[in-house]
Amino acid sequence: MNTVKVNAFAKVNLYLDIVGAKGEYHQLDTLVTSITLFDAITILKRSDNCVNLLMRGACAKDIPLGEDNNAVKAARAFIIKNNLDVGVDIIIDKKIPVGSGLGGSSADIAGTLIGMQALFKTDCDIKQIADSLGSDSGYMLTGGWARLNGRGDIVTGLPEIDKKLDLIILMPEGGCSTKDVFALYDSEPSLIKENGVNRLIDQLLSGDLVNYDLYNALKAPAERLNGGIKAAFTALKAAGAKKVFLSGSGSAVCGVFDSETALDAAYDSLKLQGQNAYKAQTLTAKEVAKKLFD
Repeated sequence: MNTVKVNAFAKVNLYLDIVGAKGEYHQLDTLVTSITLFDAITILKRSDNCVNLLMRGACAKDIPLGEDNNAVKAARAFIIKNNLDVGVDIIIDKKIPVGSGLGGSSADIAGTLIGMQALFKTDCDIKQIADSLGSDSGYMLTGGWARLNGRGDIVTGLPEIDKKLDLIILMPEGGCSTKDVFALYDSEPSLIKENGVNRLIDQLLSGDLVNYDLYNALKAPAERLNGGIKAAFTALKAAGAKKVFLSGSGSAVCGVFDSETALDAAYDSLKLQGQNAYKAQTLTAKEVAKKLFD
């Protein structure tokens, strides 16, 4: 096999609290799940030691293509870890918006590592590599419903949750800088919420959609940095979303709808308004595994 293709899925944070700090990293308690939005990654073997990257698609604008790109870093780290004398060409059809809080960079790290392992048939610990390159990249290797702690590298899978949520995601212009959002949060930190993730897990297992207790401690600083976020919340509520939440550090704002019919009608309306809108559904880890190489 000289070529492999991998689908690297985005994620959303339905609950995100900051519960402390350790060294230079914030300590998180967050509930995440994969969604059907993905970057398509193709990796081809080379006869030399070069690692080249081509980014395609509207979401690829302004992403570095050289050694600073996280997919290139992942491929290099994999080659070194396995003591391989190889090179690769990486082609990424970029569909996950940059600066969205949907984990696009981490997805590319994970997808590249999964592809490299399949292409070169090794059994090394790629989570160790992923964790060294991005806080939630290790989670992206398996995806699905999970609770992340630490800086996002402590992953507790939640296979008991199989809830299927229909989402519309609005992307305000300008995105959000994760560094800037956290810096602004540090200037005005919020109180830690007790047992928030546990409550949401219970609600996902047994509760009705309207009772979901969604939360993001970074919402206020993200809104201050990007005024389009508050407008996106308003637009999704007006379109009939039952719940609306910010993913990660923004700027993606996600609306949860109670049926595909309601979602499709809202999506058409929002597109007519000129909104940068995406449709998505949540995915379990089993569904991610099944779709990885589709």
